Amino acid sequence: MTEHEMLTAQLLEAQDEERRRLATELHDTTAQQISVAIMDLDLIAKEAKALSPEARGAVSECAALMNQALREVRTLSYALHPPFLDEFGTVAAIRAFCDGFSRRSGIQISSEIPSNIPRMSKAWEMALFHVVQEGLTNVRRHSRSSMARVCVYLNGGRAIVRVENETSGFTPLAATGLDPTKLGVGLGGMRERLAMFGGHVSLYSHADRTILEAMLPFARTAAGV
Repeated sequence: MTEHEMLTAQLLEAQDEERRRLATELHDTTAQQISVAIMDLDLIAKEAKALSPEARGAVSECAALMNQALREVRTLSYALHPPFLDEFGTVAAIRAFCDGFSRRSGIQISSEIPSNIPRMSKAWEMALFHVVQEGLTNVRRHSRSSMARVCVYLNGGRAIVRVENETSGFTPLAATGLDPTKLGVGLGGMRERLAMFGGHVSLYSHADRTILEAMLPFARTAAGV
C-alpha cells in the first residue's frame, strides 16, 4: 500500500468514527427529545377544546412538523452510520437499508444478497455498504426509475455488488463505463474506499438500464484499519 493509500485509509477511518458518533448522538439524544415533544403535543391536543381555533391549528401544525423532523433525524442518523453494521454485519445492514429506502422513497427495490458474506474489518464492511447506499441514492437523485435491483455475488474470494435501475427519461452513459472521479464526490469517495482493498467501481448503462458495479476482494486489508 502506498503512502497516499495509507493516509486515505486513516482519514476515512477518522471520518467513519465521527459519523458513528454523530449518528449515535442524533439517535440517542435529538430523536429522543423530539419524541418527548411529540408526546407533550399529543397531551395538549387532548385538551384542544379549551383552545381557540387558531391555537388548535398551531398545535396540529407543530405536531406534523415534529413528526416530520423525527423522520428526517432518524433517516440522517441511519445515513451517517447504519446501526446494524457493527453488530450484525453487511447482510443485515444492506437488507435493512434497502427496506427503509424503499419505504421513504417509494422506489420498489428487489434484492439478492447471500447470507454467507463473511465478517470483515469495519472499514471493509463500510466500503461494501457504501456501494449500495451511493447506488440507491443516485437512483433517487438522477433517474426517474420507480424500481431498482441490488445484487451481491461472491466469486473467487471477491464480493461483487451491482445496483441497477431503469433509464427511462435518463441520458444513458457510455456502455464502456465512465471514470467515477468525473461523476461527483460520492462516487469519487467510493472509489477511494474500494482502492484501499484492491477493489474498483464502474458506472455504465445499456439501452434500458444504468448499472453501478463494484468489486471488493476479501483477502486484502487496508493498512492501519
